[in-house]
Amino acid sequence: MASETTKKIKKDREGTPIFKYSLLFILFLAIGIVLGIFGALKYIEYRNSQESDKPLVSDEPEDITKKEDYKELITNLTAILDANPLFYNSNGINISSLDNATKLTLIYNRLVKEGQGTNEEIESLWYGSTNCVNDFVTDPTDNGYSSNKCTVTKFQKSAFLEISKKLFNDALVAMDGNFNPSSSKLCVPDGEDYVCGNVYDASGVTGSLESKFTVVKALRLDDGTIEIYEKGYLVDKRSNVLASGVAENYYLHSSDSDSYYYELRNADNLTFKHTFKTEDKKNYYYVSTVLYKE
Repeated sequence: MASETTKKIKKDREGTPIFKYSLLFILFLAIGIVLGIFGALKYIEYRNSQESDKPLVSDEPEDITKKEDYKELITNLTAILDANPLFYNSNGINISSLDNATKLTLIYNRLVKEGQGTNEEIESLWYGSTNCVNDFVTDPTDNGYSSNKCTVTKFQKSAFLEISKKLFNDALVAMDGNFNPSSSKLCVPDGEDYVCGNVYDASGVTGSLESKFTVVKALRLDDGTIEIYEKGYLVDKRSNVLASGVAENYYLHSSDSDSYYYELRNADNLTFKHTFKTEDKKNYYYVSTVLYKE
């Protein structure tokens, strides 16, 4: 009886095909591989979606010179410069190092351009006098006699602060002293206002130093900073320079000023880079100007 049972077990073992076990192993292995591949693909898909949400960072600044979306911005930023020769100084300038009087002058120029300020008339010191308070000169007349009045312009100091913040991101400009926007103009503090009037120009110089620069390139950096490149030259129409016998009025003598190139006949090579920054990538303010050497 025991012998027959042993023979039956041996027969059952011999009758079980080996490939059945192999098949099960292969099946489980295949399932594992498929699940692994599926999981890997889903992970890659997740990583790609995360990467696509990140802002693209480029080492190269964006050239916005001819982009229509930036046309108005470039125009507004160059309007800050207002073709003022101050911004075409070969030594370079930085708003953080400008003296207070120069800042006030730049702000004054902007206020005048925007048509701000209120004109008022004040009486001369006495009848027939050619001066009013603060040495303002009386308005000119056709007969050569004193008009006995001076026309002055009042600007609110709050307007100075607003323009200062707008142009330079700085609302801490001091407004407790006089400043001269030009050799024939004086502004004095008066309570909450600045009063500006004409004064005698002792230099006797007429004409001005004019800038002839045009935008040749504009770049936008990753942090929103805008760099505007202008190329051109300065034209000197001041009477004291023209009277010196210089044939070409864009030629400046070295003794004229160390702030400008004394020889501007090679003006095509003069390029200046103006930098404007932003805190919110919408409102920009002036930072600095440097002579750019290509």
